Amino acid sequence: MAEKRIRVVVHKREYIVETKGCKKVGLEEYHALPNILFKRVLEHMEWKRMGQGFYDRKNPLNISDAKISSLAKIYPGVISEISLRKIGNEVTYYLSLDPTYKVMSSLTIFDMISKGYITKQNAPKKLAQKRVTTTYNLKTYYIEEIDWSKSPNSTFSMTNPRTGEKEEVKFVDYYYKTLHQTIENMKQPLIRATGRSKMTIYLIPEFCVLAEVPKATMTQLPRITSIAPRERTTKIQTLLSKLFDADPKHLLENYGLKLDKNLEEVQGNKLSTPSLILAPNSEIIPNNGDWRKSIPNIKFSHITVKRKIHISIVMASEEKEGALRFWGEIESELEKMKAPFSYDEKKPIYEFSAKSKQNIRNLDDACEHVARDNKQYNPSEVVVIAFVSDDVDYRKYRSLCLDHGYIGQAINVSPVKKVKWEGNSAKSIKVNIALQIINKFGHPSWWLNMSKIPHFPPTYSKKQFLFIGIDVFHASTILTKDGVYQKCSVAAFIAQLVTSGKTMNYCNVENRDAGAEIQGQRTKSSHASSSMAEEERGAPHLRQGVNPDKQQNLGQFVEAALKHFGSTIQNDNLVVIVYRDGVADNQMDEVDKAEVSLLKDVLPPQTHFIYMIVQKRVHNRFVMSSNDGSSYGNVAPGTVIEDLARPNNSHRHNFFLVPCTTTLSTNKPVHYTITYNSHPDLLSHQNIYGITWANHHTYQNWAGTVKVPGVCQYAHKLAYTFGEAKIPLSSVHKDLQNTLFYL
Repeated sequence: MAEKRIRVVVHKREYIVETKGCKKVGLEEYHALPNILFKRVLEHMEWKRMGQGFYDRKNPLNISDAKISSLAKIYPGVISEISLRKIGNEVTYYLSLDPTYKVMSSLTIFDMISKGYITKQNAPKKLAQKRVTTTYNLKTYYIEEIDWSKSPNSTFSMTNPRTGEKEEVKFVDYYYKTLHQTIENMKQPLIRATGRSKMTIYLIPEFCVLAEVPKATMTQLPRITSIAPRERTTKIQTLLSKLFDADPKHLLENYGLKLDKNLEEVQGNKLSTPSLILAPNSEIIPNNGDWRKSIPNIKFSHITVKRKIHISIVMASEEKEGALRFWGEIESELEKMKAPFSYDEKKPIYEFSAKSKQNIRNLDDACEHVARDNKQYNPSEVVVIAFVSDDVDYRKYRSLCLDHGYIGQAINVSPVKKVKWEGNSAKSIKVNIALQIINKFGHPSWWLNMSKIPHFPPTYSKKQFLFIGIDVFHASTILTKDGVYQKCSVAAFIAQLVTSGKTMNYCNVENRDAGAEIQGQRTKSSHASSSMAEEERGAPHLRQGVNPDKQQNLGQFVEAALKHFGSTIQNDNLVVIVYRDGVADNQMDEVDKAEVSLLKDVLPPQTHFIYMIVQKRVHNRFVMSSNDGSSYGNVAPGTVIEDLARPNNSHRHNFFLVPCTTTLSTNKPVHYTITYNSHPDLLSHQNIYGITWANHHTYQNWAGTVKVPGVCQYAHKLAYTFGEAKIPLSSVHKDLQNTLFYL
């Protein structure tokens, strides 16, 4: 299929005319300067910064739904970025404006306590490790506990900035004098959180709202906050008109900044859709990145050897009847799919009480019985099905599976989820759970037809491909072996070997310093950051690091993966493509030194090796426009845009790829940077576009294209599984390393 040239519109173009009255700065500082100035303009417009964006706190969205408006406030805002871009041979600065919304809870933590939603009994379960945002400075913290023994009249020790001496200060006085906040209720308890250097911080519930979206509003929020292409361009033009008002325009012109009112037009290439093979052996060409209607036709009859597995079921006694009926229906789906398993008809059931005050202990006991009874089996043969609700802390269940190497499948029995068991979506839910269980053992439901990858040389269809996905999840806190909650980051590595229509898997994880994205990176500071909240100032700040000698670097992981795949690997026929998620622009040189160089050392010299950086959190959006510019729509998935790329060094090439479609909002591109290609004469940029676009179709948990290549999404899921489990494990259990247990 030939390439389709399409007309794509991007956001505002920015010219740097000159810089007046400024000291001489280096190149990196100069690139940051326009962004700093533009953010000052937004602040001048009295927009408040929250996270990456600026929001109009004075004009929240008018919500017609009374229930949602009573629970949440929605603020309009924008995320902006000014950066060097290249179109054709012209390199200049461009301004990207991404209209967005910020959803915040309307209820403070004190409101939830006074209305009885939060009590001494349920606070540990409902609030522990939840994020709260302070209303006075919009900083975010993780709750460790509600301290009912303290109140605003309690005191704490702090260093007097004038005398340097320690003194006892009441919270009510500190908040009034330092933070200019008047506390109304003197009997409310305090929220305990931890700042840097494990410094304890106490927050006032009256000034804290949950940072999470209220659950009761989640189903309706996408409809309210989604911004379609036409509306997006209107919002940008409205903001631009405000920027051309006298005051903002004057601020910009003082520094020699000038905005062009016209939207920029670039060209995109629409790649043809890759062919997929659905198990057992039917070929399809997905329509618009979606093949959900083909899922009921999947069968696993091509797998002739059935694995003997042992199923244990954990459930609340109160849910027993419905859970067993639902599981029986899932078993029927497994049978229809010809699942490659054999198991005993009668399965052990381990019950616990969901309504008892000691329900966590009871669930722990149930999990301990599962471990005891399955000692006789190989861990790779054990499957633990758990029916749990949102009200139950099932950390022990996750620990059971990760510690012992069991395949686990949790099924949510919360009232909202249970309603769907009997509704129109019941059939698809059962099918998806059945498929997920099969996929977790490493059996794919579909795979790429390597001979029909778009824009790919025919000679490469018979090559072996080792796809590697890397992502790092920055966990809130994780429970260390000494029983202390400490922030850390979890790096996940996924390797998938695709050869002769067969897919083999290997995975592992490692713990890193809190906030460390790259292997060996240290994240520590000897002084308080200027961005810190007032509560955290005045103490030395040094993050506790992870010993680099105990970390498994990327080179060691790849060596272990090659050893795991063993004789299947053909060194002279191997193509290794790494998709690395989460790297910022200013970290690319560091990645070259820390990761690319490692792989060059461990891979066989004849291997064709490509290293690509995946950036999904970009501020650019593209919309399709009609020839006369009167209408706008979403860009088709599979569209590659080379214009507006960053003017990187000569050894790097970057492009945008739109991977997904959407009906509610404006679809978002992914930014790719090819930072290393050992044989550029064999695989061109166009060839790499084709294989990358094809890899957006390989994630087994969704019958459609996903935001990043399949192995990248697997790495994200694996890192998230360990980071959110808050379990002090530094590697994946050996019996799980060749599975997709984390799906």
